[in-house]
Amino acid sequence: MKVSALLPLLPAAALLVACNKSDQDILIADCLENGGTETFCSCSADVMAEQAPPVIYDAIVEDMRKGSSRDEAIESLPMSQQLQLLALFPAEMSCPVE
Repeated sequence: MKVSALLPLLPAAALLVACNKSDQDILIADCLENGGTETFCSCSADVMAEQAPPVIYDAIVEDMRKGSSRDEAIESLPMSQQLQLLALFPAEMSCPVE
């Protein structure tokens, strides 16, 4: 079978890989891609999972599964939901960076 015959399947394969990642994995990967340390990113993802309202958390992760960054996903939320996330800021800033 020619490799070129498989090329149309690559987007579907990438989507399956993204679907198999946990919500935490997606948040951590985005944080690491933006220069965070493993320790900070893991803590930040825990804060988000534990303290963000479930509806908001689910919307962010769903948007990230579609290819958005965490920042883009948050920016796409209604302003009222973005403001609710400000309450998480102190907890995230207390995460260790090393």
